[in-house]
Amino acid sequence: MKTKILLVLLNCLLFILIVGCTLQGDNSAELQKKEQDNLKQYLAINKITQAPTTDGLYYIEKTVGKGINPTVTDFALVNYSIYLIDGTLVETTDHTLATNNNILPIAALEGPAKMYINYIIYKGFVEGLCMMKDSGGKAKLIVPSKLALGEFYSNSIPSYSTLLIDLELVKVIKDPVADDRASILKWLDTLSLKPGDTTFVPGIYVKVDSLGSGDSIKNGNVVTVQYRGRLLDGRYFSNPLKTLDSYTFAIGSNSVITGFEKIVAYLKKGSVVRTIIPYSLAYGASGINNTYGQVEIPIYSSLYYEIKVTNVTK
Repeated sequence: MKTKILLVLLNCLLFILIVGCTLQGDNSAELQKKEQDNLKQYLAINKITQAPTTDGLYYIEKTVGKGINPTVTDFALVNYSIYLIDGTLVETTDHTLATNNNILPIAALEGPAKMYINYIIYKGFVEGLCMMKDSGGKAKLIVPSKLALGEFYSNSIPSYSTLLIDLELVKVIKDPVADDRASILKWLDTLSLKPGDTTFVPGIYVKVDSLGSGDSIKNGNVVTVQYRGRLLDGRYFSNPLKTLDSYTFAIGSNSVITGFEKIVAYLKKGSVVRTIIPYSLAYGASGINNTYGQVEIPIYSSLYYEIKVTNVTK
């Protein structure tokens, strides 16, 4: 179980940290000309005749989705890979692709990234995404630097770099709170619980599989638990091998998420429960990143846990 971390920025902010400085000297005109030459060469070699949008984005649709178009105020689930025009991969949600190119994927967990569209830093990414439909929409974007970082740069993207983005729009989320609530309701049948059931912890759904034995856990007790955690879409986040993790903590120490501690505080040694913890008692609207900057828990994510109390000491 990871300790709680206060995030300054929403972790739906994509991509690599931008270095806050511009080019020194007067070579910007030279770099802009080089970008234009490279773009013309790329279009010619790849026989791309698609006309750009009025502000210069090349939108090449691969598959038309069956759903709806997003707007900038929506949230979205997306798969994407971003390349420099020379083919260098700089960011991706694809774990295999990231491994093969010796970079980290955007998220520690497998699967699409959940993001707030209005917080995406590349204007061309946003423009292209809003031209797509969800439920299977796929497109290739050719994003000139004026719609990306422009004269700014990151540790993997030079100034005045055209970006190539392979993009899949999995799902448009109009209201992340309502979407999360709908996911909770789908899990209640699995736990044989009703929407009004919260068992012994207000606001948290708990299915008790074993009551355990011994005294009830009290504030200050040191508790060892085995647990396994999933997002409500089924993805495991606690362990990629889907096995049980072990963690020891003191009740009242605030070393685990609020909902997890509230549940364990009601249990006994040997207790086994399955539970849904709402995002407000987990990692909140911001989710959480690991020390590598990868998303571990997406924004607005309620969590499903299997928990077994294996030891309790005073």
